[in-house]
This record gives sequence, structure tokens and C-alpha cells, in this order.
Amino acid sequence: MDFAGVPNWPPLWTNMNRERHNILKGEIGVLISAYTASAEGSICFLVMEYQSETYVGVLTLEDAAFCQRVSALLKENIGQPIAKIGDLDLPDPI
Repeated sequence: MDFAGVPNWPPLWTNMNRERHNILKGEIGVLISAYTASAEGSICFLVMEYQSETYVGVLTLEDAAFCQRVSALLKENIGQPIAKIGDLDLPDPI
């Protein structure tokens, strides 16, 4: 996946610890949540846990319909390792 020609998977991960700001890169951790900002949005937020820390990643996608499909796939895989999710294929739309 990409946005404006720039790969967006895996996302950059920013931890949610205000005292110790940290950014990670790669297919690491376990997905604990996924959501979009709105039904019309093309931004998907992912929350994962890695080494007892919580991190947020963002996927900016080309259009809202594709974003909703990606978000649905992510929600179906909550609790799975990010590396496993990265190997999934997005099903064709119905």
C-alpha cells in the first residue's frame, strides 16, 4: 500500500507515553485496536502493543471506501501480530 507514491505499510509507530517519546518502524507488536476518524475519512488509526508499551500508527489511504475495507480487515485481526497482518491480502469488494 502507498499514499501519493510513498509506501505507508508498515506505519511509523509513536508511543503514547508522554514521559518517554519513542518512534518505531516495522511489522512489530500486536494489534489491539483499529479505527477511522469518520465514515467518510481516508485515515485509519492502528493501536498496537510492543514490549509493554502502547503505540499508534496512521495509514493515510487514497479514498474512503478503500480505507473502510482496510479498517474492517484490521478489526477482524485484532490480537494478531502486526507481521501476520502485513502478510494478509485484502479481499475484493462485494
